[in-house]
Amino acid sequence: MLAEYERRKGILDTQLSELEKNGGAALAVLDAQQARLLEQQTRNDRAISEARNKLSSVTESLNTARNALTRAEQQLTQQKNTPDGKTIVSPEKFPGRSSTNHSIVVSGDPRFAGTIKITTSAVIDNRANLNYLLTHSGRNILNDRNPVVTEDVEGDKKIYNAEVAEWDKLRHRLLDARNKITSAESAVNSARNNLSARTNEQKNANDALNALLMEKENIRN
Repeated sequence: MLAEYERRKGILDTQLSELEKNGGAALAVLDAQQARLLEQQTRNDRAISEARNKLSSVTESLNTARNALTRAEQQLTQQKNTPDGKTIVSPEKFPGRSSTNHSIVVSGDPRFAGTIKITTSAVIDNRANLNYLLTHSGRNILNDRNPVVTEDVEGDKKIYNAEVAEWDKLRHRLLDARNKITSAESAVNSARNNLSARTNEQKNANDALNALLMEKENIRN
């Protein structure tokens, strides 16, 4: 009887010892898995925080880009709505005009000595003439026409020079208006390109954040 008892007790002790060993190994495996999971969650949380900061930053840049485009478009509209800007946009609807009153003194030839009062004027009312004026001087404009010639050589020359100056004055005004419109258009295009880039940047940042949030759910599950 005693011998049988001792034998069974030995078997039970052996089984308990094996259970303790196996249980300890299982606990060790479980602890390692939990540690890896915690590390993964920590990395994910850190990445989510960084992604949210990135999204906030690019969203701010996007809003800035929108405002910049609005200002650029307003500036373009403003330049196109100046009197000379309207002529650049539509010379048929908004002709460009310039005129000046002159008192021209003639003293060389006694026959014509005195003061000549004239008004010089320049008008651009169609696209063809506008394009020509923008690429040629006032002298070219007048040389394409039949100038009035009299015996008063001095007076004719002074009148001619005054007319050239009138066309050049209009030309410089319209050139300035065209250049301002061109510059404003360039600014609008640049602002649009920047807005497009910032929009894509925000989309990428948002997609990255969503991917990390999805990863977080997968880790939990």
